[in-house]
Amino acid sequence: MILKIVVSGMNNFYLIFSSWRYYVKYYICPAVALK
Repeated sequence: MILKIVVSGMNNFYLIFSSWRYYVKYYICPAVALK
């Protein structure tokens, strides 16, 4: 039971981290390049 919670927490963290990287790559980098 505890292990299941830990694993789902890790998955959520990974999803947030990868979506943050995606956001930085596709929104912040083009904005910097256009300046």
